[in-house]
Amino acid sequence: MVILAANPLNVGVGQRVRIAFKVEKERKAVTILYIIPLIGLLVGAFVGDALDPFGNRDASAAFFSILFVVITFLGIRYYSYKRYERDVSYKPTVIEILE
Repeated sequence: MVILAANPLNVGVGQRVRIAFKVEKERKAVTILYIIPLIGLLVGAFVGDALDPFGNRDASAAFFSILFVVITFLGIRYYSYKRYERDVSYKPTVIEILE
């Protein structure tokens, strides 16, 4: 497996190492990855059904459902970037050289 990780031990190419990750709580991760997009899907269906811009309630609901799911995933990506990718403590780190 290839992964980018902080290298405080100055490990060379080809060496086997052990890495560590900082893990968030499972409930928070499940909520962010599954529940929020599901809520976006349902809200999009209700909004599309209520607005009915295409003259077909089913097509409007389907379109807005997909639109809202895409928006929620973009929001999750933005949140992830702001919260985790800039913070070095969340990046994997080499903690031990195995070979």
